[in-house]
Amino acid sequence: MSAPVAAAPWRARLSKTVVLPEFWAATATGLGVTAVLLPLWWALPGLVWLLLLVLLGGGYLALLPSWARGALRQQRLDAVAAGGDDAADAAWQELVAASADRGTAVAETDTVRVAATKLAREHSLDESGRAGLRVLVGAVERSWYGAGGSAGPELAGALDQVLASLAVNAPMSLRAKLFPRSALPSR
Repeated sequence: MSAPVAAAPWRARLSKTVVLPEFWAATATGLGVTAVLLPLWWALPGLVWLLLLVLLGGGYLALLPSWARGALRQQRLDAVAAGGDDAADAAWQELVAASADRGTAVAETDTVRVAATKLAREHSLDESGRAGLRVLVGAVERSWYGAGGSAGPELAGALDQVLASLAVNAPMSLRAKLFPRSALPSR
């Protein structure tokens, strides 16, 4: 008769392992892991990392509208600073977006002057903001209804005046900064 075989060391660890499903076992074998069993201490940290990644990733996803709005704003401000043919249009789009973020939307049927009057009233623009708005409206009207051409160098300063007046007289709430209405899909 043969001598009794001592229990293999791997059998002692068998109660501390998790059996992988077939598709994971094939992947593990392809990676050079020969066993179909995965020690539990390998699985738990992976689950913790996955949970941590989901939680942190969800936080970054929540900032996506704010980042998108910031990117659009910078693109428009760069176009205004460049002073090309689309500078006046970019300035107007930025003003309309800044107003929408503060809760006042501009109807597409409004003329530039009607919309500007509404924005000045709704956001209580100060005199500097109103002066900048007049320059901006003139540039937009020349660009849209005139012979075209690039906007003058005063457009960038006028937009800055209007945006500064908006920031002082109609500050945005934290919610509006994180989830700007202009960056969210319209209903």
